[in-house]
Amino acid sequence: MTKEQALQAMIDGEKVTHRYFSSDEYIYMVAQNIFTEDGFDCGTVNQAFWRQRDGENWETGWSLYEGN
Repeated sequence: MTKEQALQAMIDGEKVTHRYFSSDEYIYMVAQNIFTEDGFDCGTVNQAFWRQRDGENWETGWSLYEGN
């Protein structure tokens, strides 16, 4: 899925992962903030998380997280 689809999935309550993440890594949202699988708060969609993942490689390659 695309970055925009991944964002919408998180808004809808889903956990998402990326092809560059390890098999147990994912992100999810609570309110406006993005969290990692270990509960680290990455801030809002306009903060560091997406700025550090800017560019063509991060525009696609997203999927729903299928882990436990």
